Amino acid sequence: MRLQCWPARSSRRRTFGLWFELAPREKIDVMTTDERIAKLEEQIDELRGKLTDLHRQLTKAQLDQWHGRIEDLEVQMHLGAMETSDRLNGLMAGLRSRWADARKQVEDRTS
Repeated sequence: MRLQCWPARSSRRRTFGLWFELAPREKIDVMTTDERIAKLEEQIDELRGKLTDLHRQLTKAQLDQWHGRIEDLEVQMHLGAMETSDRLNGLMAGLRSRWADARKQVEDRTS
């Protein structure tokens, strides 16, 4: 509702009181207290529904976030296992090389 201040004698507008007038073609919505309460209760119910939906979305987003974290940890675990395997393979190759050198030295002494 839009009220405008005009002289009360204006012929173009309908007068409501001495100085305030309603622009033409505007409807005045008058609600009783019970109607207002009913409308507010309806809005509260709608907002509760939206809140419930937002809680569901938040819960799903948090679960998705934890799933992503777990997948990242799995990747890190596999990368760590590969790095450890590479290190162990290098150590085993060095150990075999030393064993082969020791064996050769023993064979050279006994021959």
